[in-house]
Amino acid sequence: MTAPAPESHGDPEAGTAPDVAGVVVGWRTWQIRDPDRALLRSPLQVSTEWHGGAPLAAACELRGHPAPDPDCTCGIYAARDPADVGGVGFGRVTLLGCVALWGTVVEGERGWRGGVGQPVVLFCGPALRPEIRAELTASYGVPVHVLPQPVALTVERPGIDRAAERVRSAAEEPGARLLDRAARAFVDAAGAPVREPVRAAPPARRRRRFTVGSAVLAVVGASVLLLPPVAAAPVVTTPQVVSPP
Repeated sequence: MTAPAPESHGDPEAGTAPDVAGVVVGWRTWQIRDPDRALLRSPLQVSTEWHGGAPLAAACELRGHPAPDPDCTCGIYAARDPADVGGVGFGRVTLLGCVALWGTVVEGERGWRGGVGQPVVLFCGPALRPEIRAELTASYGVPVHVLPQPVALTVERPGIDRAAERVRSAAEEPGARLLDRAARAFVDAAGAPVREPVRAAPPARRRRRFTVGSAVLAVVGASVLLLPPVAAAPVVTTPQVVSPP
């Protein structure tokens, strides 16, 4: 797999995320490298910082062309499903969330690469301190929901794809109430017990009724089988003598 080109922080001309339907929203992860500082970084290019209050504008540092380019790997990455965000950089300070992409957006097999991006909702594991969560909400202006388990386990959990799609769809529509409701449902789905498939029980064997008659027949049959074989009596035949005519 080709590594994506580094993401870079945007300039003031990048604007803000449109507050209307039409933006492309996908799943991705962020990291917090400094446990005492609420600053999001890209998990692959840890030098790329996502500053609060301003969107991130992608730039291709490998070839220098505008990002994203269809013939390159540059751009801000977002996946359709949380299971496709990849396992690179997972840890105690990894955050999962949805990012809104606009500007130039290139669609791929499992997601998109955008020119400008900004987080719209965040999810963290239970290890993230409450004061850091509060600073993230204040800095980025988005809610931070606490998952019942680390992000690395959440994205591999079966049965959350439907709840994840509700979050992504709600994030594409204006209005925070619908997104908050979908995010809470996603947290509940991440903590719901996984049901094992029910295996069909083998058919019960039919029990035979025991009677006195059946017992007698069983004893007689066993006695017959235990008797020694009786030798057959030899058959004596008298040869016939035929006189010649």
